[in-house]
This record gives sequence, structure tokens and C-alpha cells, in this order.
Amino acid sequence: GAAGGGAAGGGAGGSGGGPACSGTTCGTGCSCVSGMKHETACGDGSDNDGDTQLDCADLADCTGQACGTGCTCAAGLKKETACGDGADNDGDLKIDCADPDCVGTGTESCTDGVDNTCDRAIDCGDVKCMGNAACANLQDGKACRTDAQCAGGRCNSEAIAGVPNGSCTNAVSCTVGSANTGCNGGQCVAGGGFNVCRPKCTGTGLGTTGRCRPGFACSDVDSNTGNNNNVCIALCSSDAECEGSGTGYGCNPFSKLCESKDKGKKKYGQGCSVSTDCESGICLTGVDNPGGYCVGLCRGDSKNCAPNGLCNFNSTYGDNVAVCYQGCSASSECRVTTYTDYACLNIGAGKACDCYHYNEGCFGDRDCCSGSCTFGSCD
Repeated sequence: GAAGGGAAGGGAGGSGGGPACSGTTCGTGCSCVSGMKHETACGDGSDNDGDTQLDCADLADCTGQACGTGCTCAAGLKKETACGDGADNDGDLKIDCADPDCVGTGTESCTDGVDNTCDRAIDCGDVKCMGNAACANLQDGKACRTDAQCAGGRCNSEAIAGVPNGSCTNAVSCTVGSANTGCNGGQCVAGGGFNVCRPKCTGTGLGTTGRCRPGFACSDVDSNTGNNNNVCIALCSSDAECEGSGTGYGCNPFSKLCESKDKGKKKYGQGCSVSTDCESGICLTGVDNPGGYCVGLCRGDSKNCAPNGLCNFNSTYGDNVAVCYQGCSASSECRVTTYTDYACLNIGAGKACDCYHYNEGCFGDRDCCSGSCTFGSCD
């Protein structure tokens, strides 16, 4: 701190009042110590001891001292130390785990569904929880890293399947029905030759109960809003929901999985034969999609399609998942196939590249997905 301003010749006082004044105040946020002024308020934006160094920049006095709630001075700068309070404690416009100060701090609890150490890994999906007793016999949908952690015998891990922080499921096909035989707390969903156990959710999955964890969204698997069989599916929104990191890695905006963010595959509206042709991993085929059509998935609450995508969300379905189509403003943006010209049409939530379907009105064959228009109606 700076030398005090006491009058010379003041007996034992000396500069700043001398030893006799040690421990007494020398103004707001200032205390006398060994004849010197020392800053004690390290987060008020003032140079309290008159040494021209404010708050944390006053290394001698403020290093290691509090600079406000959840803030500590370190190396001349404010450092966030409360990493779970939803506040920007050090004023750098970065809150909690978004602040580099918080990365790797704290202790992972392994059971609370929270990234306690700000390393983007949650609970049993965090390597810090490997071997923890709480990470055995995990229920369907719980974060995981290995098959051995899961009661169902399989972990759809982020490293292999791109599922954010992994998700426990079944190694043996389950039985669809009210009993969900073969599942461990999950809902048995019919699949192509293998039925899968997925974590249950309620409605949109955004409520206080029946909620999906970060990186997942609530989907109605059969569009029947009355049978309460919604499940959480992997559908990330940001890189922060992915445990892994590195150049080009994160939440792929088309597939909504944690993987390479651009695999160089076909994007919305482009032609395809199989799902692996598409960046999203979803290819629509058949008479309604001439030449194939790459689509993706999006969240209804955030409409988070990749660029040039239209999230065709309909809230009456009672969930929080919809399909991304190629958005457009003019038909010239849409592709042409052998028999059909895709056009910019209103499909519900907005305009997307599409064609006219069975029994819809048409002017000519190329208006129709089928390539055939008879008496003003698509065949």
C-alpha cells in the first residue's frame, strides 16, 4: 500500500500515524498497518489507499482477498469463485461454467445432474466419477461412460454414439407395452428389429417434473398425445452440452449430436438415398420425397435448426421436437429432380422447399411429388 499522509514529527506515529495507528481505519476500505495505508475493500472500484492501484490491481494488498460475492483477486485480476449461482461475479460478462475461471473447479457429486466442476461432464459421464458407487446399475437415460455402469448393460456413449454425456439403455431388445419389460425405468420404443429403452418425459419435458436433462429433448414417439409415452432423445443445443472438446468438435447443428460439427455430408433439402448421406443422419425417401430429402430435428422451444433450416414445429403435438426442412423465400432456391421441381411452399411454420402431395392441387406434372398431375390434382 501507499505511504500514509500523517504529519511529520507526530511522535511515534510517523507516516500514516505510525505503529500506534496500526489496525485503525484510514478511510473507507483502508486500514493502517505498520505505518502504511493498506487497501481492504478490493471490489468497490476505488483506490482506497491512494497508491493509484484500484481493487485487484493492488497486488500487495488485494491478492487472495474478496472482490465481491463469489469473487477473489488473483494475479491482479478478478476471478470468479462462485460457479453455480447464476451470477457474473467478476464482471467479465461470463456466468458460472461459461467463465474459464470455473473450469475444473469444485467437486463432482455424480448424482445431481449438474456439471459441478465446469468441465462439461455430468455425473457418471464424468471421468472423475469412474468407480464411484453411485455410478453402478444406472437407470435408463442416466449419464454414463461405459456399458458396465448401466443396469441395462449398454451405454450409448458420447465417444461412440455422439449422445451428450452418454445415456444408459438396454443391451437386449425390450418389449413394447405398458410394462416396458426389459427396461430399467425407461420407456420401450419400437425400433427396426431392436426395441430401445429411452428415458421418460412429460409433455414438452420442460416442466419441474418429467424433465429431460441438458442435451436432450422430449419427443412423442407415436404422435398420440393421450397415451403419455413421451421420451427424451439426444438433441443438443450447444457445445457446452458436449463433454468432449477440440477443433471442429461440438454440437453438430444438423445432427444435434456431439461429434464433428461438419462431416461434409448433404444438408437440408439435398437429395439422398440413405440416412448416412445426410449430415443430420435423417433421409426421407419414397413418393413424397422424390430423389430423397435430407432433414434434421429441432427443439420446439428454440427452433434451433442449422442455417437455412425451417423448424416446422406444431405445439398441438404436445412435445418439444420437430423436423427441420430447407427453408426458402423463392422457388429458385429449391432443387430440381428428374420428374419434379421442388418449390418454395408454405408447410405450416413457414416456407420450405417441398412439392405437392397426393390429392393436392397442381398445374402440371412437375408440381407433384409423384411427377403426375391429373385434372388439377396430384396422383
